[in-house]
Amino acid sequence: MREMVLKNLVSPNKRRRELFVSESYRDQGISQKLEKKTIYVVKEVLEITSDFDLQLFINRRRKEGKLKPKQTFVTRVSNNNNAQEKIFYKIYGDSYAVIDDKLFIIKLIQHIQIEFIKSSV
Repeated sequence: MREMVLKNLVSPNKRRRELFVSESYRDQGISQKLEKKTIYVVKEVLEITSDFDLQLFINRRRKEGKLKPKQTFVTRVSNNNNAQEKIFYKIYGDSYAVIDDKLFIIKLIQHIQIEFIKSSV
């Protein structure tokens, strides 16, 4: 048996979007549940008139120490008493998108949780 839930929430000014997916699956005595939540927030929109402006922006962010890789955290929790295992992934960071002559600075937050439970038959 497979069950899915999808949610797509957008703020009225369209600067924040939350996506949520939940999927449950049961087969041969093992049930699996996956939950994924992604949040995008547009922090800033800048006008870019040339490639030179974009390069200046990149150099300035690098000098300020704001061009950092996304932070990723992984946690695994096992419980042998009830045959349960959970895995958590968390990703935080900034993303950049250029559309026409606009540069969007986007905050990305992503949580993924996977849960396995073995049923005693």
